[in-house]
Amino acid sequence: MTTVMKKSGAESPDIIYSQGFRLANAGGNGGLTYLDYTERDEAVADELSPEEMFEDDELLSDLRNDPDLPEDFEGYLGYTDRDAAAKLENLIDSYQEKRYPTFSQGSYELTEAEHNRLINNLKTAQVNETVLWYGVISFSPEFIREAGLIDENNQVNQRAIKSAVMRSMPEMLQNEALDNNETFWWADIHLNTDHVHVHVAISQTENTRPEKDGQPLGMFSETTFRNFKAGIHRELSSDRSRSRVREIQQDLDQINKVLPGKAVEEARNNRQQMELLRRIQAALPNYKDKRRWRASNHSKEFQKAQKLTDELVDSLLDNQLKDEYTNFKQLVEERDQMYRQAYGQRIKDTTKAKDERLRTLIKNRIYRSLKDIADEVTPDDDRGKTKENNSDLMSRIEALGPEKNAQLLEAEQRRLKTLDPKSLEAKELKKVIGFRKFYIRRINLDAEIDYHNHMYQELQKINSGSKKSEQEMQQFFLQAHQEQARLAWLKKQPHYMLKKQDPDGEFEALNNKYFDVTQVPINKLTPQMVKARKKQLAKELGFMLENPDSPITNHELPNPNSDYGVNNAVEYYRSTQQVLDLKLKISQNNQQYKNNPTMRNELNRPLFQELRDHYQRLGNSEKIDKAIDRRMRFVKQQQDKAVSRVSKGGRVLRKLQQALNSIGRGGRSDIRALSRHLDDDQELAMEEAKEDQEIEIEIEAAQERERGMER
Repeated sequence: MTTVMKKSGAESPDIIYSQGFRLANAGGNGGLTYLDYTERDEAVADELSPEEMFEDDELLSDLRNDPDLPEDFEGYLGYTDRDAAAKLENLIDSYQEKRYPTFSQGSYELTEAEHNRLINNLKTAQVNETVLWYGVISFSPEFIREAGLIDENNQVNQRAIKSAVMRSMPEMLQNEALDNNETFWWADIHLNTDHVHVHVAISQTENTRPEKDGQPLGMFSETTFRNFKAGIHRELSSDRSRSRVREIQQDLDQINKVLPGKAVEEARNNRQQMELLRRIQAALPNYKDKRRWRASNHSKEFQKAQKLTDELVDSLLDNQLKDEYTNFKQLVEERDQMYRQAYGQRIKDTTKAKDERLRTLIKNRIYRSLKDIADEVTPDDDRGKTKENNSDLMSRIEALGPEKNAQLLEAEQRRLKTLDPKSLEAKELKKVIGFRKFYIRRINLDAEIDYHNHMYQELQKINSGSKKSEQEMQQFFLQAHQEQARLAWLKKQPHYMLKKQDPDGEFEALNNKYFDVTQVPINKLTPQMVKARKKQLAKELGFMLENPDSPITNHELPNPNSDYGVNNAVEYYRSTQQVLDLKLKISQNNQQYKNNPTMRNELNRPLFQELRDHYQRLGNSEKIDKAIDRRMRFVKQQQDKAVSRVSKGGRVLRKLQQALNSIGRGGRSDIRALSRHLDDDQELAMEEAKEDQEIEIEIEAAQERERGMER
């Protein structure tokens, strides 16, 4: 079998991977013949490029059917590691024993003993009639240059290529159920053609693959090939290329998150589209379970509603949402083009699938807004006229959209304070306020559910690799998104229903883990809540610190667009837990000094000021980045000053230099301290204060010494 990526225009894709396989013949004796065949002078001098070799199906057939080829696995080793094509790395000078350019898992250049063990494994595989999978990874010259894999002297960075293959191979074997002790593989980098390429071979000492017609299965899945190439490309590609892919995905995620809610809001502010909404509502089947109002429902009784909803979505995307929709399609096309450049023209166009996904999200948001009106405004079916009136009120509220309702809510709450609480006007106004809050709350919760479901789906697509901590990290955040979506759903339930549906206290447990620290009222905060929230925050940050370069970490960063990445996250988490500490302290002061308002206010005033500062940091990633910038500039300035004084300062100034250098390590020490003591930020603050004091003492001592030298 082969997986072939065709060339695009004048340039080939960044990476091509082609693979075939053959079965051993236990009685074969053609190994030496095949070795001679592959090492003959004319073959070595004028080797076909990997693209020519593996894109020519006739040639592949000739190779498979050559009487000298299938007999002996050892012969293929002679082909891949021949001196004319594979070269030792420059690091070979440091070795005392003989080495081979062949590499395998954990070994960049095989020793004599490792090479002999490989030959013995091949002989065993031959006897046991297993399978040899032989493949070629080929890199375009453009990619080799752009990825910085070749220097000015045309020396190829073999170590980087070998590392990329080593890191990607375990997943490939795992995907094909070959991750066991019977499987072995080797590879050689060939440098004798215009395209740097790697010959890869996989076999088994004893077959563990399922059999068909008495022979083990040889074909790998296309998904396996695709993930293998993606893993190698990800390991070798430039930071700029990886960054752009992340930016595109983040932009697409944001559009998928925001546009459905905006679509509903825009429809309610347009007379014609509002009429379409009413027609859709009238066409919806009267299901008892209105969760069946979904874009995926293709039943006959739902067709009319689907047709009208499609019409509404088309109208929105062609008019109010035209700019966002055009940007969305351009981003998808750009990403597809980058993937085609990376892996070849056989990468399918995803524009249609992504477009359908976006339309589905919008349609489901429309159905959900109509379901909320029908199901949850008034749960009591016996309230006849009241229910009808409430439904009309909710329809009018929904027609205004979230932004307008938020403005009216603020004005109505101010007006309510001026009214007699017992008056009829006050009671009616309270009702309107309640419905507005209900509507806004449900819009926000729906957006939250959609967001976490989408994050869960995207996180599932990320290859966690073979590192155990990354796999654990992925499972941790998958569970976190599931739990947060579940929490948002529980918040949507009426209180009387929540008591019935949550006898085990699931809501309280989840709320303690994930509540918004900026929104929780001070008088509602308890030490148990703070402990549970901090524990969750510590786990999140701990995984990020352990895997700072993982795509999973980038997916879960609180401020993914920050140039400081994990460092920004550290500061974000620190402010988060500081907010918790400050609110809890204010709450304790309120309890302790409830009869002494003067003392209470005196103690709480600086705490509230600090709280506002942390709120600003949490709401604006740029403030965190600026703080990091200032710190780095200060460190550099102090280091420069210290260096200029070294010649005068003697031993004391050398100690000062050491003290100032420790500031440069402050970021790392802060990270470690925060990871170890996230529950006790006071310890970190004390450490920093002590460090600052020591530096000040050293500076004063140095200055005094300088004055003494001048005298």
